[in-house]
Amino acid sequence: MAVISLADAARYTRGLPHQKDAWEWLQQQLNEQELEGFAERFRTAPPEPATPDLVTAAQCLEVFGRDVTPAQLADLNACLQRFEIDTPARIAHFMAQIAHESGGLKWMEEIADGSAYEGRFDLGNTQPGDGKRFKGAGVIQLTGRANYEAFSEFIGDPQVMEGCSYVASHYPFTSAGFWWHNNHMNEEVDGGASCRRISRLVNGRDPANGLSDREAYFAKATQVFSATAITQPTGASKILSVPYFSQLDSSTDQANRMCFSSSCAMLVAALKPKALPGTDDQYLKIVNQFGDTTSNAAQIQALESLGIKARFEVNADFSTLEEQIDRGFPVPCGFIHKGPVEAPFGNGHWLCVIGYNPKSVIVNDPNGDLDLIAGVYGSRNGAGLQYSRKNFGRRWMVDETNNYAYAPGRGWAIIVEAVLA
Repeated sequence: MAVISLADAARYTRGLPHQKDAWEWLQQQLNEQELEGFAERFRTAPPEPATPDLVTAAQCLEVFGRDVTPAQLADLNACLQRFEIDTPARIAHFMAQIAHESGGLKWMEEIADGSAYEGRFDLGNTQPGDGKRFKGAGVIQLTGRANYEAFSEFIGDPQVMEGCSYVASHYPFTSAGFWWHNNHMNEEVDGGASCRRISRLVNGRDPANGLSDREAYFAKATQVFSATAITQPTGASKILSVPYFSQLDSSTDQANRMCFSSSCAMLVAALKPKALPGTDDQYLKIVNQFGDTTSNAAQIQALESLGIKARFEVNADFSTLEEQIDRGFPVPCGFIHKGPVEAPFGNGHWLCVIGYNPKSVIVNDPNGDLDLIAGVYGSRNGAGLQYSRKNFGRRWMVDETNNYAYAPGRGWAIIVEAVLA
């Protein structure tokens, strides 16, 4: 019998009885020291490459007219990276607004003492002293107990609840990026919004207070960052025509746990439409003949019964997805959807990748539109969404044995090998 590569054996394992028996036999042949050495190598991901700063101290001086401290510059760049404020237009708009709101970084805390906010239940100020403690902080003035609590939970730092001074000194820009992200400002910029429109959304008035000042900052920021070589992704784009199934409209009692089946049903509907003339509920009935909806073995068997030969892959990456899409095959993928992107958790979720472009994968998510940064669902319309490679990758390519740490090349996917006649 030919010698087998263990890496290939791991790649193509599908949980079949003879494969499990082989792995158990191999484990019995190794001593404790060898197993410990294997575990250390298997669980240790390579260090992430350093991310270059998007904004320099010199550029900040040009835009704000004031030097930034090293700590402020570090928080600014962390903010831009975390919230994907990473194109010249996004950066220029963001810098213009925070420049005006902070008086060119002159004010990191609201000038007033905050007593006017005392008893403001609409801001969550329900306890004595909340007005002063949770007055405006940071370059877009995070204000009120409720907003501080939301930011504290998001950033994973309970000390945020110490109040204004802590946020102003530790998260002056990240607190602003939190507002920017929650209000979908990147999408506004990408859609071609003017400085006047962005200013109205930030200020709540049209024309916004200080519009001419905001526009002057925007003109300066545009000049500074249009001349900056911010690396833009290059590459091909492709999207497949794939019907969308929502798991949430299921007539069964499985709606909250059938994302795997809904995603595979989209695959079937695209490749073998005559085999599945109905909905994902119909496909679920087929899966249930082989096992539970969460079982990868049952899904593989159900697909094969419909004329699609596929395998369950645990070492996929973006090149895998692109290769499959180029072959005309959608790709169901399992990922970790709960919690912040830096520390995701939960039992996982499945969607169907239907395309790609240089910055994103195009997906049909059967549960709706996921906020990849915060790990919460908003809209329940999950058809044709663009999920950024950066943040989807951190949820998809993870080491489940190491608290879902980011592990490039460790993505779960259903890979089509052939469509049978």
